[in-house]
Amino acid sequence: MWLEMIQMCKDHGMRDMDLNNPGMQLYYCTDPNQSGITIVWFVCDREMRNMNRMQYQSYLSAIRGQFIRYYPFIRTLTVLLTDDYVFANSLCGGCDGGSYAYWVVDPVSHVAFSDPNQKWNLMEWFWPELKEIIEVDRNECEAGVRMSDRYNTALWTEHTNMTPADDWNTRRKNGLFKPKITWALIAVNMVIFIVSLFFGIDHMAEVGGTSFDTTFGDFQIYRLLTSFFLHASIDHILGNMLFLLMFGGTLEAYMSKGRYFSLYMISGLGAAVCSTLWRFITDQPDVLGIGASGAIYGLMGAELVLLIRRPDVRKSSKGLPVWAIPAYVLYSLAPYVLMQIIGIRYNVDLAAHLTGFVIGLFTYIVLTVGVKDKTEQTA
Repeated sequence: MWLEMIQMCKDHGMRDMDLNNPGMQLYYCTDPNQSGITIVWFVCDREMRNMNRMQYQSYLSAIRGQFIRYYPFIRTLTVLLTDDYVFANSLCGGCDGGSYAYWVVDPVSHVAFSDPNQKWNLMEWFWPELKEIIEVDRNECEAGVRMSDRYNTALWTEHTNMTPADDWNTRRKNGLFKPKITWALIAVNMVIFIVSLFFGIDHMAEVGGTSFDTTFGDFQIYRLLTSFFLHASIDHILGNMLFLLMFGGTLEAYMSKGRYFSLYMISGLGAAVCSTLWRFITDQPDVLGIGASGAIYGLMGAELVLLIRRPDVRKSSKGLPVWAIPAYVLYSLAPYVLMQIIGIRYNVDLAAHLTGFVIGLFTYIVLTVGVKDKTEQTA
């Protein structure tokens, strides 16, 4: 059905624009009086699933930008090859009905639906010939002569569960507590901090913080784990939990729960090890280190890779620009720079921050090997 629809446009002399994507085809023709232009943009199910609403509107703007200098009036029809009318409507519905419209061509039920808000007519030949293509496809599929486009993996994505097209807001619009692992980690950190207030923060740091003498000298390896669940003050924990929610809440949407939790733990443990060894190298073997910063910087490193890999995340309302994360890492060096310049007290574990960032970055790459441009399913 896909190829037949494209051929239909060619047969009627519509000109094509190369979108460099086999799952998207664009054809256009001018009005008889040359005052306007009609654009037909075909989008297969797989490509539809790789878009969110913001991306869809960006595509429409880009397409319009190609013609607006030559034609004062532009009408764009999006033809979606899918059976998911709800998703199609959430993606394309609500646009200006005088300039934009969308149709759904369903190769599963062999029917087509038009945009109820459409306020302009297509070329007079379009609907009758499309209806004929759908009818022929249905007959041939029933006769076993051919298979439906639904079974063409180059065009179709099964979508019984969450799909790549779900952006951050869509994934969370049904509840604030959707990033379960992130909120669980925040809850654990907060409970441990409250317990620390009763038993004494200094005492808890002595019992669970990392120093080279206690962790490796006395072989109390458990401190590598307990240290990044302890915090020194209310502003320390609130700052860390804010960044955990900001970076972890986004990252968890695009990883399985198991991989995300593994990323957090590996980053935290790795940062604790490196920080403890660095204090030994700099002749501070008895200085204690606590805080979740190493693990959180690991999430930042992972999200940097995610943003580079996934343009749709960057374009979503929750996505950060790629430069923002390295800029924040550089900003975290400020206390160390001030210490070197004016000799102020430096009380931030820079080694944990930087090593956590690098460990998280490479851990994310390893954990997502084989996950090719596809959002992992959340359990």
